[in-house]
Amino acid sequence: MIEDRPDPELSCIVDLDELPYEGRKIDLSANAAERTALAERFGLAALDVLDATVALKPVAGGGIRFTARIDADVVQTCVVTLEPVPGEVHEDVRIFFKPSREGLDESRVEIDPDEESEPLMGHRLDIGEVVAEEFALALDPYPRAAGAETAIGPESPGETHENKPFAALAALKRKR
Repeated sequence: MIEDRPDPELSCIVDLDELPYEGRKIDLSANAAERTALAERFGLAALDVLDATVALKPVAGGGIRFTARIDADVVQTCVVTLEPVPGEVHEDVRIFFKPSREGLDESRVEIDPDEESEPLMGHRLDIGEVVAEEFALALDPYPRAAGAETAIGPESPGETHENKPFAALAALKRKR
């Protein structure tokens, strides 16, 4: 979680000292203003829905287990044609937030090797910001509109040896 962001677009701060032993479930749903701000932050054409169900559970020996299901409807921009590309995000997240070394009894904590581990700063956690960051990581980094092809390589329509970008340089090299 980014600690130096002054005003997260989606914020839900949980006081971990008040977390019951059995844990807590929290449903988050970004409102229109939060979705607009997140779309701007992550360079999206639109963010129509962003919902998450988060479960926080204290772990014997120290730390907090964060699990979440993130669901979103997004519109990204095609990296080839710049057309809008509608899409969905459905992401399951598991993170173990571990306190500083002094606050963690490693002999009592079982950490799943497939689970991310993040440092826990203080006794508060902004689960809204964690959801926003994990949502961003789940986005398609290279969205493409249906049928969009790059114009790179010999498979490009109409491309011959003579009209390739570096064909003239290759011809000069052969003349030497």
